[in-house]
Amino acid sequence: MAASKPRPRANKPAPAQPQAADGLEDCSVACTAQGDEIRYEKIPFNSGSEGRLYKIPGSGSLLKLYTTPETWRKSALEAIIVKRAQILGDDPDYWERFFCWPQKVIVQPSLGLIMPQARAEYRPFSHFLLPRFRQRVIQQQGAAAVGSWIGHVGILMKLARAVHRLHRFQVCHSDLSLSNILVDPVRGAVSLIDCDSIVEQGSSILLPTVLGTPDFMAPELVAALGPRKKGPAPQPSVYTDLHAFEVIIYYGLLYRHPLKGGAFHSADSDEDERLTLGAKALYIEHPTQTANRPNTPFLSAAILGPQAQDLFLRAFTDGLRTPERRPSALEWEDALTRMYDQTVPCANPQCDAKAFVFTEYNAGTCPWCGETIKTPNVAPMFGFYSQQEKRKNSYQLDFHMVGWPQRTLRAWHIVPGCLPGPRAPENIYGSLHWQKGDSSTMAWFLKNESIEDLRDITDSRNILQIEPGRMVILREGSQFLIRTQGQERLIKVFMAKTHA
Repeated sequence: MAASKPRPRANKPAPAQPQAADGLEDCSVACTAQGDEIRYEKIPFNSGSEGRLYKIPGSGSLLKLYTTPETWRKSALEAIIVKRAQILGDDPDYWERFFCWPQKVIVQPSLGLIMPQARAEYRPFSHFLLPRFRQRVIQQQGAAAVGSWIGHVGILMKLARAVHRLHRFQVCHSDLSLSNILVDPVRGAVSLIDCDSIVEQGSSILLPTVLGTPDFMAPELVAALGPRKKGPAPQPSVYTDLHAFEVIIYYGLLYRHPLKGGAFHSADSDEDERLTLGAKALYIEHPTQTANRPNTPFLSAAILGPQAQDLFLRAFTDGLRTPERRPSALEWEDALTRMYDQTVPCANPQCDAKAFVFTEYNAGTCPWCGETIKTPNVAPMFGFYSQQEKRKNSYQLDFHMVGWPQRTLRAWHIVPGCLPGPRAPENIYGSLHWQKGDSSTMAWFLKNESIEDLRDITDSRNILQIEPGRMVILREGSQFLIRTQGQERLIKVFMAKTHA
């Protein structure tokens, strides 16, 4: 069985949705492969190159009917539904929120599927990143509707978790783009759509039907759109997914495409685009090759901190031509989780971003608007270390966190190797407070909320046990040792000035 020739998809916003029908008398009837009848609205609310989408009243689900389904499509849909059970695993309530995954196959009036409908407040991620859409949302719903920059970090962190979940089972989405990611920036929620085009590596059934959306296609796929060379044509894979995802991360954090700079390759606009994203692709922040630097001022990935900056360098320099060198979705999830913990609010109420990553390089100045932190005048910088397995009393640095009022310590801070997810404990282990101390001057405190074994080891001759409920003052050089789940975590603290 052969799939139809993969094709790139245009990145177009979904059309406005008409009012749903009120009664079942205006519905048509479809039949599932199991013989169940499904009533759906006669008038589609959206359509695309493959088929039309209809609402199923009162169900929270959608019906998709394919216009001209290929002979292999039914087998592919059945395989996708089997794969759904693997992806959702033992935590279906958790993972289902991240995917609008096909649930049932429709056989009448034509081949189709039933899938969940995203909540009404979800919109394509592009509506909050691209200026023309973002401004429209602000005009219609107010500035609060577009959320904040730290909300983007949270959305991308969850998206990384969802993409890693797919890749763990050797499944790629094959068409990751800003339009196929629905988000609610106010709640920080995210859901992947178009999951009926997934590709399973090594499968003879789940074959590629699309190459992707042009701006997000990996260079090896874009190059394949030009004159054919000898050898098999590249196909969507986990590695092409990773390139698309990394472009989305760059867009989501810096509001621009990482490969579209000032370089010019052809008077033909289509050819120029193909070369820019394919054979001549060059990272706009390449450390030594500057030919594609943007012609106007732009914010560098350096404002995101060294971990994210290094991953972008790997993705768009080494990984641009060598797909196997692209950072994994799990690496991105870790980096975005740590970035979230280094983000602080901007003091300027007019700042569009409302937050920024505090690093030793920006001296507490917001890179988006130039406002400098006024208070607190210092912030505790935490280094989290894990114990090396074969060397007692030897620790290696895992990550940093910036202390901020009411910031909490969770399992992914306390337990080495832990990240947020369905199995991570929801406990709050510790909290940070900026308040008056014994001398009536402002000071930083760590409160032990629920850590059973927390010790202040700053003075090795006078180790103090910090019981749950107690607070301890934080000073330059403070050190703490946590023992939990048979593992040790060392925390070192140094104080950083928040403004020059």
